[in-house]
Amino acid sequence: GLLLRRRGVGWGGRIFALLALGGASLWGPYSTVLFSHVSAGALAIWAVLGLEVGAGRPDEGGQWPALRRGALLAAGLAAGWAASADYLVGLLVLGLGAASVPPRRWPAVLPWLVLGAAPIVAATAAYHHAAFGSALSIGYDHHANFEFARERVTTFSGNPLVGLWSQWGAGQGAGVLVLAPVMLVGVAGLAVDRGARRWLWGALPWIVLLACHRTPTGGAGEDHRYLVPLMPVLAVGLGLAWQRWSGAQGRARWIAAALVALAVLSASLGWTHVLRAWG
Repeated sequence: GLLLRRRGVGWGGRIFALLALGGASLWGPYSTVLFSHVSAGALAIWAVLGLEVGAGRPDEGGQWPALRRGALLAAGLAAGWAASADYLVGLLVLGLGAASVPPRRWPAVLPWLVLGAAPIVAATAAYHHAAFGSALSIGYDHHANFEFARERVTTFSGNPLVGLWSQWGAGQGAGVLVLAPVMLVGVAGLAVDRGARRWLWGALPWIVLLACHRTPTGGAGEDHRYLVPLMPVLAVGLGLAWQRWSGAQGRARWIAAALVALAVLSASLGWTHVLRAWG
């Protein structure tokens, strides 16, 4: 909501985006079981917000330097925590962060981000060393049921076209298109907004790597759960789409009604699928 407010999106767009995120995407079902992808996604979007506040936009002044530095420290903390909750989200946070700040401003921003992330990174490394014998060893290295995941290369040795269709399309009945189609409107909302479009480019390496996963639908209870950390970003796109394409008069009312109907359909499809799989 705060990211949308910073972009001038009204209450209608913000409420629609939040309701769609919680009710019409897999974010809702998986948040009920404290799934790590949800925690990582929440922390990632908070990191983006902190980075925007701390780095500032070109049209914002340079007042309150202490507040800005505090926001950057918080952004680093959230980014490190997101990566600790879901290791691969580290790549997503890196991409979103790089896309959010002009390169010329990174020398001033990066030290504060590193300082904020350092405690979480150190704690995670210490935990891995104590639990698995090495700071670079993870649980999958010792898992009896996922032999292919013990090597990073084999984990991401799948067919990316199959992965993209399975995660974003209709492959195996698991993709965004068939379980949460309203979130594709969020992709469109980001794509047509000149300021937010860069987030899609920043997320692209993470999206492609996920598409190369040997089990792009997550195995049992097939769906696009790996994309859950991106859902808050797509929700921002939904708010932007609502602001751009809907309104109070004429044809815009029909567009708003269509978006609401698509969100209701998405909620039905997603929750029905998850409850059937978990039941």
